[in-house]
Amino acid sequence: MGAAAAKIPVRISPIFWVTAAIIGWINSWSLIGTIAWVVIILVSILVHEYGHALTSRFFGQFPRIELVAFGGLTYPEGPPIKLWKEFIVVLNGPVFGFFLYLFGLGLLRFSFIQASPLLPFIKIFTFVNLFWTVVNLLPVLPLDGGQLMRIVLESFFGVKGLKGAMITSMAFSLIFAVAALFLGWYLIGAIFFLFAFQNIQSWKVTKSVSNADQSQDNQQELMQAEEALIRGNEEEAARILQHLRDSSQTGILYITATQYLARITFKKGQYKETYDLLISIREHLSDEFLVLLHFVSFEIGDFNLVNDLSATCYQKDPSLETALRNAIACASLIKTKAVIGWLEAAVRSGLENVKQLTDEKAFDKVRQDPDFMQFIEDSKESEG
Repeated sequence: MGAAAAKIPVRISPIFWVTAAIIGWINSWSLIGTIAWVVIILVSILVHEYGHALTSRFFGQFPRIELVAFGGLTYPEGPPIKLWKEFIVVLNGPVFGFFLYLFGLGLLRFSFIQASPLLPFIKIFTFVNLFWTVVNLLPVLPLDGGQLMRIVLESFFGVKGLKGAMITSMAFSLIFAVAALFLGWYLIGAIFFLFAFQNIQSWKVTKSVSNADQSQDNQQELMQAEEALIRGNEEEAARILQHLRDSSQTGILYITATQYLARITFKKGQYKETYDLLISIREHLSDEFLVLLHFVSFEIGDFNLVNDLSATCYQKDPSLETALRNAIACASLIKTKAVIGWLEAAVRSGLENVKQLTDEKAFDKVRQDPDFMQFIEDSKESEG
């Protein structure tokens, strides 16, 4: 165990010392008491994290430990392991913490400890490890109890189990937060409210996750496609990406593969193919690809979609070209006020000759509109 532990890197963040010192001072109001609390917190959390890390190392991974504010993190880097092994890795953190509690309980049975000035600190050490073990087993992510719940549900129900674990964790986070505040444990209540918020954000991200995303073969295919793109072999990348889309159908890997494939077809000038790819995942597009969809929609004449995306895409890409595309699309849809608004945006973005632009055929449908005619006249006066 000693040799294995020596191979596990440990990093202690400065905020850990600050947080531990604050907790120690609040609970003791003395320098000696603060130092004792810092030592107790350090030993307790470090042993807990070694419970995770040593087990992870036993299963062939290469873990590292970081001590941060309010706790520690073990990163089990290396090859993925099966869910039952991950369950043991997670469980052994609280198990090691419980052993520390039993160790402290054993020390308290000795008469020389009862007469020692260390007695108050050993009592604190014993209580802290019992308290932390119990709290850590609550069914709340990212606590170990929440992770154990996630692993069990995921093993039975796949991605649905993962999402169910997050929803359950949200509910329990809020319940424990309210209970803690009611009991006057304001710091603990705030932490559980933070857990609830984190779970809500994580749940939003995982809404797009599918069972296909957990396939090692699919993940490997995406990596192969990315490597082919780095080498500049777009034909090979496109072939892999298309196969990945066909095999996954839904999920984050499907969305990522579709966006990569859209970039390849766009570079080839295949705007209709790019449009078809991006429109299929419109609700999941990143900013870059939303702007790209706006562009290819204009190029193939889907002016309704250009109009739908106009404000969002101009906010993300406030360029002269974006404003002009919006103006021309709105002119085709006979939305005169919108045309005027986008032409004004184009002027702010650098358009110099409004009259020359609006003489083009694209604006025929609104040319006789009184509001548009007045706008042209006002533009001629301001340019003149």
